[in-house]
Amino acid sequence: MDMQGGIWMVFAGSCRQTEIKDTWVHLALNVVATVLLASSNYCMQLLSSPSRNEIDHAHANRKWLDIGIPSLRNLGSLRKKKVVLWWTLGMSSIPLHLVYNSIFYSALATNDYNVLYASEDFVEGAPYDTTKFPDTRACNVTDIQSRAKQFQVLSNKDCIHAYAKDFVEDRRNVIVVVKNPPANQGCLFKIADNEFPAVITTKYDPFSWICDNSNVVNQTGACCENEWGFVPCPKITPKLLNMADQWSTGGFQVDRCLSEPVESRCHLHFSLILMGVVLGFNVLKVIGIWFVAFRMGEAPLVTTGDAIQSFLRDPDRTTEGMCLASHASVVASSKLGYSAMPMRYSPRQHRFYEAASWRQWSFLLGLFVLLGVGTSVFLALGIRHLMGDRTIQNAWSIGVGNVRPQNLIMGWNLPGYGNTSIAVSTLIANTPQALFSFLYVCYNSLFTVMFLSREILRFGVPAGRGRKYLRVSDPRGEQKSTYFLNLPYKYGIPLLAGSGMLHWLVSQSVFLANITIIPRDGLVPMQDEITTVAYSPLAMLLLLFLVFLLLVFLLVTALRRLPFGMPLVSSNSLALSAACHPPVGPDATAEREDMVLRPLNWGAMPAGSKMVNPRLQDHYSPAFDAEADDDGRGIGHCCLSDQVLVVPEVGRLYAQATGYVHY
Repeated sequence: MDMQGGIWMVFAGSCRQTEIKDTWVHLALNVVATVLLASSNYCMQLLSSPSRNEIDHAHANRKWLDIGIPSLRNLGSLRKKKVVLWWTLGMSSIPLHLVYNSIFYSALATNDYNVLYASEDFVEGAPYDTTKFPDTRACNVTDIQSRAKQFQVLSNKDCIHAYAKDFVEDRRNVIVVVKNPPANQGCLFKIADNEFPAVITTKYDPFSWICDNSNVVNQTGACCENEWGFVPCPKITPKLLNMADQWSTGGFQVDRCLSEPVESRCHLHFSLILMGVVLGFNVLKVIGIWFVAFRMGEAPLVTTGDAIQSFLRDPDRTTEGMCLASHASVVASSKLGYSAMPMRYSPRQHRFYEAASWRQWSFLLGLFVLLGVGTSVFLALGIRHLMGDRTIQNAWSIGVGNVRPQNLIMGWNLPGYGNTSIAVSTLIANTPQALFSFLYVCYNSLFTVMFLSREILRFGVPAGRGRKYLRVSDPRGEQKSTYFLNLPYKYGIPLLAGSGMLHWLVSQSVFLANITIIPRDGLVPMQDEITTVAYSPLAMLLLLFLVFLLLVFLLVTALRRLPFGMPLVSSNSLALSAACHPPVGPDATAEREDMVLRPLNWGAMPAGSKMVNPRLQDHYSPAFDAEADDDGRGIGHCCLSDQVLVVPEVGRLYAQATGYVHY
């Protein structure tokens, strides 16, 4: 590997091979980045998950916290160390996404070359008019003639195919051997040049010398003229190949070509400085992960199962009398001033979208609209400002992540070879990565809250699914382990794959472009002539399609029905706590420890259950059973329990009194 200006060259070869390797390298980088993002998000969720002490403190102050999802609202109630580390992990992801896809980048190369129109005698070494065609640094005719017999002989069709390219990386000078050479004009008739322009304009017509015959459009039937009144050569050459034996260029009928083969100089580069930046921020993430694994202190309640287990073992007295509390009722009572009182059981069918707040939905849908409209605008502008032929076919022909003269953003040319020019272009090209990463985080968070709500509601007796074991972070016995991605795998894995594809398409939509222009003499050492940003209309279109699919998938999932019967508690810690006050016997501690290891269900205590206050059980009186609602039915109690429970009665009041014991 060679290094220059902090840039390492890791591959040198044909431009086609370089593009293929660059595509695969970026695909691998995006897989790694996706895994890194998912791992970082998981650690951030652990850090934003409150401990039981933090929940108790929040509840004592009439605040509720989120359980089971990444949450900004929790940060105000957590220990400062956890908050600082949470921000460290979050902020360290931004620079990673800005530079991750530019650690490796391709530098394409193209050769400027001379086109010599000559007879067979010139190839054999016959003298030519040196006054008319003197040797210059750019075109040393004497040298070209001396090496002509070493050039590769190409048929007309092969010659057109070899030079009708945006980047001619493996050939340079070409001798066009003419048919029926004019008499008394020597053996060399004309010299033309083909040079890659330093600035590409909309009038750019690559390899135009191939199509300079004024009658070629009529001969080939090529279509159509552009806004400048001519048919671009790339539209003509496909049809010209079918009649290559009639090819005329430079005013001469072509017999064959002699082409000078050269070694391709396209490269795949590696930026040492950008890798240093990535490694530096990855070290921060490793430190954060180490802290989460070994220095977290009190175990956080990461999942709703963890919270339920904690509340069943040690009931939260601040939520007694709230057994029918839902997320909506907790939010409403926090605004109106809470006072615990019996509530009527009035179940209704909920759908997935109700598990998230309207703020979450508004923010995520707004982000979808912003990125969708932004991508659409850039796609439209990209097609409008395509250099050369501005058509859908031209945009499609560019492909995904490919550098072409037509899709370079000119006017941003940054001179120099090394990290300065690369870094500026990298920041411009990778800014969308951070925005789409944020979209994935919010998208995943919304799915998480919908599916954790479904898992909780499945405990309900009215749902008819029977008793279920808790899903906890540290399972014991028959308890279930948590999902690595916080979602059922049939949803979590496709969403992770979609995120990887999203990032890859973003990296192929706007990307760094390096083009080395090798002069006609081929003797100037290789240097970066153009450092800018390129774009791919096709990748933008595919990106829009993927964003649309993700949005449709979200909306279709959101309209599904949730299990019926239990109050929708969502991720609300107060509502979860309120459901965890089951009656127990005299040996309460042992019963509660055994309860969390058994399958649980949610429902109402069966009729005839006696519920008394243990502090008053020596003075128990039937007066406790006289408490009733307007219909004469006693006030019931709903809870999560390992006992057999029944479906609550619609319209009946349910609550609970402090410290009830079940006999």
